[in-house]
Amino acid sequence: MKINQLILNGVLMSVLFIIMAGCEYDVKSPLWYEEYTDPLKPEIIGVSPADRAGPGVNYITILGKNFASSQDKNVVYFNTTTVDVTHSTTTSITVRRPNLVSDSAEIKVVSSEAIVVTNYKPYKIDPVTAAYGEFSGGERHSALAVDKDENLYVFQRTPRTVFKIPPAGERIEIGEASRTVTDAKMGPNGKLIMLMNNRNIQQMDPSTGEETLWIAANKKVSYGDFDSNGNFYTGGLRTDLSVITPAGSDNTIDVYASFAILCVRVYNGFVYLLVENPRPDGINPDLAIWKHEILETNGTLGEAQLVLDWADTGDYAEFEPKYFTFSMDGIMYIGTDHASPILILNPDGSQDILYKDILSTSAEFLVWGTGNYLYQIMGGEAWDLKRIDMGAVGATYYGRNM
Repeated sequence: MKINQLILNGVLMSVLFIIMAGCEYDVKSPLWYEEYTDPLKPEIIGVSPADRAGPGVNYITILGKNFASSQDKNVVYFNTTTVDVTHSTTTSITVRRPNLVSDSAEIKVVSSEAIVVTNYKPYKIDPVTAAYGEFSGGERHSALAVDKDENLYVFQRTPRTVFKIPPAGERIEIGEASRTVTDAKMGPNGKLIMLMNNRNIQQMDPSTGEETLWIAANKKVSYGDFDSNGNFYTGGLRTDLSVITPAGSDNTIDVYASFAILCVRVYNGFVYLLVENPRPDGINPDLAIWKHEILETNGTLGEAQLVLDWADTGDYAEFEPKYFTFSMDGIMYIGTDHASPILILNPDGSQDILYKDILSTSAEFLVWGTGNYLYQIMGGEAWDLKRIDMGAVGATYYGRNM
């Protein structure tokens, strides 16, 4: 029995020794004994658009390698200005246009996955907006219009002075409106058509400043626009949508009788309306943009089609839409009182922001000139006038081109 016990004890001691020896070899060496490997250095190879961000560029893409794949792990600077990173992969980073004007900006990418900073220069960033018309900022403007020669007409609220600003930029006082102008269009007759929340739609000769009656509508109207046949579509607070033909007849479509029409714009064979509904239901939102197809040359319209329920605009749903217009390729630009005031609605229904953090709040009124310039009445506390270089032309405006 003692011999068996001795043998058993020897076996146990041998097993214990082997286990202890194995544990010793499994222990990892301290980190300071391991060889250090530098993280891969990020590198900028190019930028799109190359060399410069001209007017109309809303995004810039930085091309390279070894970037962090997660956008929250990349920080991008243009000189000392940080920008919003909207998308990242290891080979590209897309950012919003910076609030910066520079002939030789330096682009820097700081990645949390590397200990070095990569840079790229020089990169030119053009200005896209500027004050226009030499206004002091204290005047409250109510409407704008542009003629075929790019003369801008500015209608003030108080006093009701009407200014003409030629392309050279020196403003000229041409007259005074009899009432506050809520909307204005250049008419086929070469005169300024002025809506004033009144039955009487007035006209002003831009050469003399003389104001006369253009036509008396059936109801008080505040907003309007021409189509390619000379029909004028008008609307206002509980006035419905009316079509005034070149012959002078005034026909309502009996859809918006209890609603408020806040903007009217014709584009590509449709009449678009910004409409506020005091009694929303499952079909009619409380605030939305609708459109009607123009079916005949006399202004006969098709059924209402919902374009945008304002509740579906994300952060903008808490703010007020003011006015909208179109580019030639069908992009809708909606002025609001949001801090980044112009919301973009693309033809596919996707939304974006124009020149985020560059434009100032708010956009009370928008009108596109004959070229690349979009003019904005800036509300808020400033009430200034801005000219925005869009890098693209606006949609055809029929009133001044007939």
